Formats: sequence, structure tokens, C-alpha cells
Amino acid sequence: MNPAGKLDYGKIYDYNGYAVTAYLRSLNLVVDYAGVLPDDEGVLEHTIRSSIDRYDIVVTSGGTSAGVGDIVYRVIDKLGEVLVHGLEVKPGKPTVVGVVNNKLVVGLPGFPFSAASRAVTLLRYIVDRLSGVETPSTWYGIRARIAQRIRKDVGKDLYVPVVLVNKGTGFVAIPIQHRSGNISTMLRANAFAVIRRGIEIVDEGAEVDVVLLRYEIPEAVIIGSHDIILQTIVSKAGILSRCRFIPVGSLAGLINISKGYGDIAPIHLLDPDSKTYNVKYVKQYSNVVLVAGYKRKLVLAFRHGNPKNIKGLEDVLRTDVRFVNRNKGSGTRVFIDIALNKIAENIGMSFEEFTSKIRGYTYEVSSHTGVAAAIAQGRADLGVCIEYAARLYGLDYIPLTWEEYDFAINKE
Repeated sequence: MNPAGKLDYGKIYDYNGYAVTAYLRSLNLVVDYAGVLPDDEGVLEHTIRSSIDRYDIVVTSGGTSAGVGDIVYRVIDKLGEVLVHGLEVKPGKPTVVGVVNNKLVVGLPGFPFSAASRAVTLLRYIVDRLSGVETPSTWYGIRARIAQRIRKDVGKDLYVPVVLVNKGTGFVAIPIQHRSGNISTMLRANAFAVIRRGIEIVDEGAEVDVVLLRYEIPEAVIIGSHDIILQTIVSKAGILSRCRFIPVGSLAGLINISKGYGDIAPIHLLDPDSKTYNVKYVKQYSNVVLVAGYKRKLVLAFRHGNPKNIKGLEDVLRTDVRFVNRNKGSGTRVFIDIALNKIAENIGMSFEEFTSKIRGYTYEVSSHTGVAAAIAQGRADLGVCIEYAARLYGLDYIPLTWEEYDFAINKE
């Protein structure tokens, strides 16, 4: 769908067309964008055939795999010759390159992160070679310490989206949790860490090659709990362009801050013994201080009108109810597990047995809006999120608690 329109359920915004076009124009190329085409071989064949005489390179995105609905490689093969179909990389394996009437046709994958990783590497390399220019060493020649241990398929090059920061003693690449289809990954990352084939494990702190997505290096990294309002606050303060947000959850954010990989960690970690937030966790790290933030209302959300007659968190045990959980390490997940453990104790059941009976306990999403969207779209019946997210998606809810959303800051 056009990004200017309202996103319908089951649809996605057209990110690749605009992003790849903008990227190629940043290389001082003359680029025309033909828009979205239907999955029709005849239409695609006509478009490529009519474009070949007018352009030096034709670039498509999507439909490059080998499934029934994937038509790009078949059309290229019909009009000319497929040179390459499939790369030993992740993501971006289904990339296709062919020749039609002595002109290159490059088919990028459909997932945004996959398409972007191939655009800034393979497509950039092709453009530079055709233009007779050397790719700037500042684009490919950076080495950085990786901020976490990574295991990969030994037979492929792995491209990991990262936030590249300069910590004074050198560059650090902080990996971003992602899926190839996530558009938000491309908004947060400013580089790729490249781990070459033949390597299975890269330990935390090891040096890796880095490919830049953009030249801006952030002045501050906010890594920790996801919050909708925080980004609005930073934006209104006029410093959004100088910051990078990495949502990894409260626990992971606090650990990263203590290691010096970030600057601020938003956290909301409930201590089950004292029933207080954050203080006990921060005291474990001598190089971290806690700054008071603001309170957020956690709610048990369900669809408008309460069609399942949800009365409380105890309803997660019902066989006709599907739960959507938060990711491990998030502050909300800590709260959920504490609450579920209390319910289990009250009915004489172990936590493990109790959670094994919950439909959806292992169904995890990484944000409050992810919880709300899953419920609104019918993929779940109830879940725990902040009130703002529930109201944003038109959900009904039962208030659970006010949590303290504070900021852990590295003393340096």
C-alpha cells in the first residue's frame, strides 16, 4: 500500500520501492519509480520489456523466490537469461540477477531488511562498476567491536542490522533484534555488521566488518524498554535525529548500559519481594545510576465489547481464550510472570505447570503495540500492555497497576 494511506489489515506499506529509489538517488543516479505491479507475469513482462530500452538497469523487489507466486526469475528467463538466482547470504538469499537485451535486471527480495541489505551491497557494487568509480572505503572499510555473541550458519555470509556508535576507543556495533520483514529495523539501524562464511560463532567484543547504511553516527543510544511516549518526548525536545532507539527490553537494556554499549536504558523492572520498581536491579551495577521517570498504567486488554467475557488475568487458563505474551527480558514480562506465579500458588499449582496450560504463553511480541495489534486483529484474545496502546487500537481493558518507567544511565 501507498505509505500515505491508512494501513489495512493483512496489507503492508510499500517500503522497498521508496527506500531503494531514495538510496539510488543518493548515489547521484537518475532513478524513476514505476510503482507497485500486480503478481501477473504478463504485466511484469511488459514493464521490463518497455523499461530495458530506456534504462541501464532495471530493479524489482519481491517475487524472487521459487514458489508458485514468485514470477520474477521466470520472466527474466523468458526475456533473456538468469545469471544468478540465490546467494549464499542471510538475509537476501533469493536475489536474482539476469540480462535482457544486454541490460542488467536485478530482482531484490521482498522483505525490507533483505532488500536493503542487497541494495547497499550487491546493487551498490554493480552501480559503481558500471559507473567506473571506486566504492568509498568509508562505506566498506570500517571495523567495529560487536556488542553481543552471535551464532550463524557457517556456510553463509550473515548481515546483522546494528546501531554503529563511536565510544572514543573505537566503533561498537550494537545488534538490533529483527525479522527480515520488519520495516522498523531499517529505521533504527545505521549499518550492517558482516560475518563472513566459514565463521560459526563471533564472541562479544570481537571485531567485525561493517557496511554503512547512512553516514550519521548517533550522539546517544537509548537501549531498553519500548515506550511510545518516550519517542514523542525526544522528538519534541528536538534531539530525535541525534539519538537511536534500540528496543531490547528492560533487563537487556540495563546489562548493555553497564557494559558501556549505550547511554540510557529505560526500565520498569518489578522486584517481587519489595514490590518496588527498578532500584534493586540498578544497585547490582556500580557504574549505573537511576533517574526517576514517569508512571504508566498497565492493563489487561481485550477486544471491544469483551466478547470472551474476560474478568481478570485468571482467565488465561480458559481453553477458549488465547493469550499474547511479551518477550523475555522485558519489564512487562517480569510483571506478567510474577502475577501468573501468584495465581498458580493460590490454586496449588507450580509455575511451570500453570504456564504450560495457557494457550499462547509462548506467543511473544516485542512491544505494547504488538500486544494490542494481536488482540485487535483476532490473533489473541487478551494480553498485558500499557493503557495508551489499548486505547490506540480501540480495545477494552481492566487496569492492573501503575508501573514506574525510569531511566538507568551509565555514569560515564
